[in-house]
Amino acid sequence: MKSSTLLLAACLLAAVVPAAAQVSVNINVGDQVAPRPPPPPRHERMPGLRAGHVWVPGHWQWNGRDYVWVRGHYEAQRSERRHCPPGQAKKGNC
Repeated sequence: MKSSTLLLAACLLAAVVPAAAQVSVNINVGDQVAPRPPPPPRHERMPGLRAGHVWVPGHWQWNGRDYVWVRGHYEAQRSERRHCPPGQAKKGNC
């Protein structure tokens, strides 16, 4: 009798524990919540390399009503950051 009660309690506990899990996903941009995810990234051709600069690829940015494309641009390279050219990290070159 004791083993069947213990088995019944274990089954009830196993049935209740997974039901408590819950997942929620929100995309917060500043004070506003974007109602949908951004479109796929656009392909931009990276211009020639510039010494002392890092290419920052373009991205979608939420403006409060819709996503707008922000074009890629160069930024001055910071000494504390190590830069890896696009596509090279996946190849193990960085």
